[in-house]
Amino acid sequence: MLFKENILIPQWKKEFNNLICGFTTPFFGNMALTRRSVSTKRTLKENRVFLSETLNIPSNTIFSPRQTHSDTVLYVNDNNVGRGAYSLDGAQDGDACITDKKNILLLVSWADCIPVLLFEEEKGICAAIHSGWRGAKENIAAKTIKKIIEIGGKESNIYAAVGPGIRDCCYKVGIDVIKYFENDNYSEFIRKNDGEYYLDLQSVVCRQIILSGVKKENIDNYGECNSCSTKIEFFSCRKDGKEKFEGQAAFIGIY
Repeated sequence: MLFKENILIPQWKKEFNNLICGFTTPFFGNMALTRRSVSTKRTLKENRVFLSETLNIPSNTIFSPRQTHSDTVLYVNDNNVGRGAYSLDGAQDGDACITDKKNILLLVSWADCIPVLLFEEEKGICAAIHSGWRGAKENIAAKTIKKIIEIGGKESNIYAAVGPGIRDCCYKVGIDVIKYFENDNYSEFIRKNDGEYYLDLQSVVCRQIILSGVKKENIDNYGECNSCSTKIEFFSCRKDGKEKFEGQAAFIGIY
């Protein structure tokens, strides 16, 4: 991925005109609807307006769901665009959103969970996903890709970007979580050390995208763990604590 203007931008093998997408860094402040800004003096609305000004788009074209660690995929069009743009008021519950309309910026927040952006080039379909372990357990990535197919897309035309997320270096979990991933598809992403279990959630989600039919060469994966990244100091729930952590944004849209 390319780091430009404090945004991580996917580097796919093709360039797409009018596509705006990327992953913010803490430079833009808190982007999570459910979190209170503590690292900056700006409010969430001010942070999102700042991002939209940087992207040169209207801030009221943002759609952002109330993330509940579900497998719900929301379809976005002119009827619900703007919901969740600045606050939880009116936000729809879900952890993935999809649109085939222009002038809509899909935005999800993340702070250890895995952010994913999808783009189907032929039909111009965009999607943004927030996948924690619960979302991965329910395979929200695959369900989002299925929705893309349902509205006319093809797996072979999908490009995916997997942003910074927590890996087995930092993600210690209990057997109650591990039991869902002890199978042939994901067991290689489980590490056991001194009786403790560690899960590479980022690799789990990448595998789910590949198993859904997206070509491996069409996936741009940031790779580094956001909790202990040496390139950029990201917000992280594990690192910052449940009471203080904030969130970055993953966003995508055609303008």
